[in-house]
Amino acid sequence: MGYLQVSIQLNESDPDILVALFGEEGFDSFEEKEGELLAYVQVDTFDRAATEEICTRFGAQIKAWEPLPDINWNAEWEKFYDPVRIWPLCLIRAGFHSQEEGYAHELIIEPKMSFGTGHHATTELMIRQISELEVAGKRVMDMGSGTGILALYALKLGAHEAYAIDNDPWCYENAIENRDRNGFSQLEVMLGDASTLDSLGTFDIFIANINRNILSEDIPAYAKHLNSGGVLLLSGFYTEDISHLESIAEKNGFLLLHTSTLHNWACLRFLKN
Repeated sequence: MGYLQVSIQLNESDPDILVALFGEEGFDSFEEKEGELLAYVQVDTFDRAATEEICTRFGAQIKAWEPLPDINWNAEWEKFYDPVRIWPLCLIRAGFHSQEEGYAHELIIEPKMSFGTGHHATTELMIRQISELEVAGKRVMDMGSGTGILALYALKLGAHEAYAIDNDPWCYENAIENRDRNGFSQLEVMLGDASTLDSLGTFDIFIANINRNILSEDIPAYAKHLNSGGVLLLSGFYTEDISHLESIAEKNGFLLLHTSTLHNWACLRFLKN
């Protein structure tokens, strides 16, 4: 199963937005150069029409694509994987990185060619929001958890127990690896979606870093499984989507407490009435 390297001329487009949208189309790793984004996708999942549509919508352009040699691209990618530094709260690093002083906490993950390594702006937004909550002793849900970074961070802050749910089998497997690597047996990793919540009761803190469409559909389920007085954190969407999601949340019994943004990405903190 080979890979393609697709070269995208950025022009004035935001690479973070392109990375998020390409990720939804099967691309699983990226390299940004000056004025260019190199995006990597398995040959059999490359949808040229969808890729071109995204580029056109955001003012970018496909320059070229070419097949890559059949080698271990995870191993090659690891050579260029940098730690994620969310100063002074958390260092997210691989086992082959050295420790760094000055961070309150660190998470050690297994970097692979996919989302969930912590480099996306929404991860930083969520980490900073979680750090401001009273997490100790609480029951935490991380919905659309990717590789489990946010749930693990909640446990670092003293959460009594945490759940991480994702519908991607690769994310599920990697979250288990990361749970075991960081020594948190109280993290329950599950393969599923919002319907999985029905068997899990209610939570004190509910985290969902997904995308606008899924959040719009699933906020009622989040409300059902969040205790009164609990906190809901939403991210994974752009600043222009804030009013849309705030409206849906308010209709489901939530009060907006705080908004934070980074590189056109947004994070909303709600209180459950």
